[in-house]
Amino acid sequence: MTTELIDHEEVYAKLQEIVAEKGADYRYERAGSYPCRYVRNDEPDCLIARVLFRFGVTVAELKTIENMVPNPHGRTDELVFGRFTTAARHLMHRVQKAQDSGINWGTCIDHRQLYTSNGEPLIS
Repeated sequence: MTTELIDHEEVYAKLQEIVAEKGADYRYERAGSYPCRYVRNDEPDCLIARVLFRFGVTVAELKTIENMVPNPHGRTDELVFGRFTTAARHLMHRVQKAQDSGINWGTCIDHRQLYTSNGEPLIS
């Protein structure tokens, strides 16, 4: 059985939904010394965790990848990120980096920051 991978357009649509709900000016609050927590109070917390959750990643899976030691290629747990195309992964990585730098969520998902002029996701 072949499962179709989730592409960047689908991820971008979820990002827009989440930002619309929280507000474009929302800034993620760091959890102590961590730049980002996937789970806080047993709920998806950061922007990417919320996207993953909306695509069916469970809170238990989010906790698992949050506690992983990053490998040389970044956090690429195939159980979770294997559901997404390479372009979708690059998109999520760019958004995560922007959020972790303290940028508001509206700017994190600004199309001009994430895509080339011909509509292709920028490679991080």
